[in-house]
Amino acid sequence: MPLPVNEFDEQPYLDWDWWERLHRHFYPRLGSFAVKRGCGLEEAGVIANDAIADLMIYYRDPAAEHIPSVSRWLFTRVRRKCEEIQRRRRREGTLPDWALLPTKTMVEPYAFAELMETLRLLRDLPELYREAIIMNIWTGTYEELGLALGCSAEAARKRVARGRSMLRRRLAGTAKPAGVRS
Repeated sequence: MPLPVNEFDEQPYLDWDWWERLHRHFYPRLGSFAVKRGCGLEEAGVIANDAIADLMIYYRDPAAEHIPSVSRWLFTRVRRKCEEIQRRRRREGTLPDWALLPTKTMVEPYAFAELMETLRLLRDLPELYREAIIMNIWTGTYEELGLALGCSAEAARKRVARGRSMLRRRLAGTAKPAGVRS
């Protein structure tokens, strides 16, 4: 059994102070993760709160088993909810609320176009690497990222490095065909 990455991976105390600290620690990270997965800001806040509430409900059951990685459990819950929302949007043909924002921004048009191209290239990466890059921004350490991805810290580090390398090559326009390693 791996060592706990943070205080929340230890057996919870189930008092309000513990839940408040958990909420303060994870709510912004979970909300940002949901936004990166394509949810709107308001929707992301609801998803983050729901994931924490689901954890609270789970631990209220006296027969509930200890969750070895609270971080992994929460991020997986948010990821699945975001995927469910994306599937529903594709079926219904609806746009997310942020797609309807006015086009006037404080960002220069070329910078905005470059950002959109980078996001498109990131979206086109294989899911294994895309997920590692995005989650690496919010998890903090490779140990925590490895727990969230269900692999070792070293494997998580390699996924992030390979994904960044693929993204750099694609941004430079020198992407290698799929399946070819450098």
